[in-house]
Parts: sequence; C-alpha cells; structure tokens
Amino acid sequence: MEATPKRHPYDCRATIGATAGGQLTGLRFEARINTGAYDSAGRFIPNYAVTASVGPYRWLGVDAKASAIYSNGPKAGQFRGFGAPQPVFAMECLLDELAQRLNLDPLELRLRNALAEGEVTGLGFPAVETLGYREALEAIRPDYQAMLARAAEFNTTEQGGRRRRGVGLAGMWYRFGKYGRPLSQAMAELGLDGTITIYSSSADYGQGIETVFSQLAAENLRLPRSALRLVNADTARTLDGDVTGASRSTYWVGGAVADASRRLRATILATAAEMLDRPPDGLVLLPEAVALAEDPRARVSLAAVAAELERVGQPRCLTGEQDLRAQFPRRYPASYLPMFVTGVQVAEV
Repeated sequence: MEATPKRHPYDCRATIGATAGGQLTGLRFEARINTGAYDSAGRFIPNYAVTASVGPYRWLGVDAKASAIYSNGPKAGQFRGFGAPQPVFAMECLLDELAQRLNLDPLELRLRNALAEGEVTGLGFPAVETLGYREALEAIRPDYQAMLARAAEFNTTEQGGRRRRGVGLAGMWYRFGKYGRPLSQAMAELGLDGTITIYSSSADYGQGIETVFSQLAAENLRLPRSALRLVNADTARTLDGDVTGASRSTYWVGGAVADASRRLRATILATAAEMLDRPPDGLVLLPEAVALAEDPRARVSLAAVAAELERVGQPRCLTGEQDLRAQFPRRYPASYLPMFVTGVQVAEV
C-alpha cells in the first residue's frame, strides 16, 4: 500500500432507456471516484470513466458526468485500463438487466446497438479506423450458443439439485489515443561493420517495450532478434517518439520501428541486387550477408553493402514514421485522438 497505488473505487449511478424493440435511446451516467488523499493521476481518471460509460453503442442522447473526489483513504492510481473497467462493468450489468426486461438475448441486444463504421459515438464524434465490435460479437456467437445449450441441458437434468449452470457475456471498448502528436519516429541503420541498429524512443519502465521493438524490427527485417542491436530512449541519438504511456508505444513508436526496418531491408536488398547482378526478389537477407535464394554460397557481406552505400552517397540510416496527421486534421474534444479497441468476453459458470 505504501509503494503502489490501486485501482480507483467507483460509485456509479446509471439509467438507460430503450424502445420495446431493444433500440437504446438515452443514457444518464454519473460516477463518483474515490482518488484517496492524493491526486496520483486522479484528475485524468474521470475522462476515461465518461468515455468508457457510453461504450461502443449507439445512443440518441447522453448525459454523462464523472468526478474524482479526495478522501482520507490511501491514494488510488492508474491501473491497467486506466479507470475504464469500473464503468464498463456497471454498464454491461445494466444492459443485461435491460435484456431481461425486454425478454431479449443479451447478445442480440448488443448486436442491435453496436456502432457501425462512421457513426457518431456517444462522445459526439466518430471513431477513426475500425471499432471491430460487431465482428467481436459475431466471433463469440458459436461458443455462446453452445454454452447456452449445455447450460439448459444441465439445468434440466439437475432439476431440484443445488448446482446450476449459467452463461454470461460482456463487451467493452477502451480508447487508446493517448495524449500527444499523431506522429512518432524511429531509425534503422546499417553500420560499416555490417551490424544493424534500431534507434527508438520510448521509456521502458517495466512494460517490456524494448522487447516489442526488437521483435517488430526482426519481423520486418526477416532476421532473428540476435542479429539486431537496439538503442532506446537515448535523447542524444534517438528521434522523438512522443508520449510514453500505457500501451501507446507499441502502436505509435512500434509502427515507426516497423516502417524504418522495412525501409532498411528494401535498401539493403536493392544495393545487394546491383552488386550481385540479380533482382532483389531473388535474394535473401541473412544476419551477416545477402545471398542468392537459389545458391546461398553466392553472397555479399552486409559490411560490403554498407561500404557500397557509403561510396555512392546513399544513406545507411533510414527514418521510419507512424504518421496519422492526415487523419487528424483538427483537434478533437478532450485533447485525445478518437481511437478505440473493443472486445467481448463470454463465460460459462
């Protein structure tokens, strides 16, 4: 309790409306969030609470409010999900109660109200890229129906017994457009000694981001991780990756690492193709050389490729970007990018 904060306790009050056919109409939501005696990022938590409360659903009207309140308790802080699991839990329970009232299958209720591409979210603006929520709901349908059938059979055969079997499902969304510019950069370099170095910038504070970067680079170069060096978060040598927070770095900085790695691979193969007088698609990149796919004995070392790049004045260090500035020409409300991940869980109990 002295060393690490725990998830914020919530008091959620919510009311939802729907038509007799199961179309959601209005949502009124209020959360009182106990942030303890110290702030500890408590000022950010209400933002996530309101965002999570509306979920990946279509509403005609929303009145949502969340407040972080100081108390004499131990400090609370950001945990995985950053204030979103609590309102999601409350709202998904409420949707199940609504499904019972309307005599609707909980999965069907969610499918009828799942946001489609381009529709306005409960936050007042559309999400970018894909939500994927409807696809997630459809993906669990076979297992869900099989579980319901097993539960019904069990409860019939065990009639009068103490044990019962039940099935539940819940959906969620989480916005991951963390504060910062919609641009991150990284570099990939072929050294004169033939070594490949990846330069990235995102602090690894225990989340394992350096492992992710090396995996992304290796996959895009099509080399083993042992063939690469990683220089990360060295402000003297790396480009700006922007904010490090939550899982932002995997998408943004990782995307830049992947782009830089692809660019360097293409440059190495193109240069080696000229040196070997073969087309690039007939070559394979190895940890220390580029070889003919049909005869690996015919090869040129990576050091020789680097020397050739140096001789003709071509760059050996290439910059990669994860650049979504064209998709975000304006600032959105609440100072974050409207990007969301969705998911569905189903359980047999």
